[in-house]
Amino acid sequence: MPNDKELYTTDELRDKAINEITQSSQKVIDFNPGSTIRAMIDSMIFFVNFLQARVKKAYTRFLVGTAEGTDLEERVADWQIIRVAATAATTTIVFIRNTPATEDFIVLADKQVSTQPDTIGNTIDFTLVENLTFTSGSTSASGVVACTQIGTIGNVAANTITNITSSIDGVDEITNPSAVINGFNAETDKQLRARVPKKILGLRRADKGSLEAAVYEVPGITFVNLKANTPDAGTNTVYVTTAIGEVSDELKGKVKVALESVQAFGIVHVIASPNIAYTTIEMSILYDDDNFTSGNVISDIKEDISLFVANNPDNFIYISDIIDIVKDISGIINVKNIKINNVADDYTVSDTEVIRLLSNNNITVNILNA
Repeated sequence: MPNDKELYTTDELRDKAINEITQSSQKVIDFNPGSTIRAMIDSMIFFVNFLQARVKKAYTRFLVGTAEGTDLEERVADWQIIRVAATAATTTIVFIRNTPATEDFIVLADKQVSTQPDTIGNTIDFTLVENLTFTSGSTSASGVVACTQIGTIGNVAANTITNITSSIDGVDEITNPSAVINGFNAETDKQLRARVPKKILGLRRADKGSLEAAVYEVPGITFVNLKANTPDAGTNTVYVTTAIGEVSDELKGKVKVALESVQAFGIVHVIASPNIAYTTIEMSILYDDDNFTSGNVISDIKEDISLFVANNPDNFIYISDIIDIVKDISGIINVKNIKINNVADDYTVSDTEVIRLLSNNNITVNILNA
C-alpha cells in the first residue's frame, strides 16, 4: 500500500472497496466486471482518482522542493527571495567611415547590426540604444547596442558584430572592440531552490552562508566560494564567476555592494575570479531516426548540456548528470560512451575552480544509428 504521499492505483482502490463491502455485507458476492456493484465501485474510483490527482498537484505546488515555475517563485517569496531575471547583452560598437565626415550627422537609435550569418544563415542581432552623433572631420563614433534576445546568446567574441543589417548612411563598417560578457540567462528552478536553505541559515548572521547567499542574488553570478581570512586575518577572498567564466569590473562592484549589506563591520572582502577549467564532453547516442533528424537531436543535446555547464554552481560534473539530461531530450533512445576531457569518469576540480565550456563546439555527439 502507498504511504501518505503517494496515490492509490485503481486496482488498490477497487480491492479496498470490495474488502469493505464484503466485511459489511455477506450478501454481496458478485464483483465481476458488468455487475451492478462493480459499476458503482468503478464510478466511485474514477471520482476518487480525480480527487487524489488534485490533492497531489496541490501538495507539489506548495512545497519548495517540488514546486516549479511561478509556483516556486511564490513559495520562495516568503523569504524575500526573487528569481534572478535574464538580461540582454549590451556592448559598445564602433561605427567607422572610410573618409572623414564633412559635417555633423546623426545615426538614429534602433538601427540594427548583427554578427555575420553562420552556415545556415542565422545571426545574433543587436539594436542601437540611443542616437549617435558623428562630428565633422571624424572617421569613427561609438554607441551602445543591446542584443534583441535576452540571455547568454548575446555574449559574442570581440570583432564579431560586423554586419550592418539596416542601411546606415555615412557608415561603412562596424565592429565591437571587446568581447560581450554581460548577457545572463534567467535563474533556473534548481538554482532558485538551492538559495532557500542558504538564505534561511544566513538570516541575521554575517556567516559564510549568508554572505554567499547575498552574492547569488546578483544577476549573472552562478558560482560563489568565500575563503575566510585569506590572504590575511580580517580579509575574505570571495571567488565569483558567471556562466561564461568571466566577470566584469561592473559586476564585481555589484558583488561588493551585496556583501556590504550583510558583512560584519571591519571585514574586508576581496573579489576574485576562480580559475576556469575549460572542458570537453563527448558521447554516443542512439535516436529515433524515423521521427527525428540527427541535426535537431544534436542541436538539442548541445543546447541543454551547454546550459547545464554554464549554470553549474558546483566544482564537479557527474556522468550520471549528463545521462539524465540527454535521456530527457525528445527522440533519444540511448546514450553511452560518455567522456569528460577524454576520460570516461566523473570530473572534479578544486574548490577555487569552476567548470565551463568554451563553446558548443566542445561537445561532440557521435551517432550510433546504422
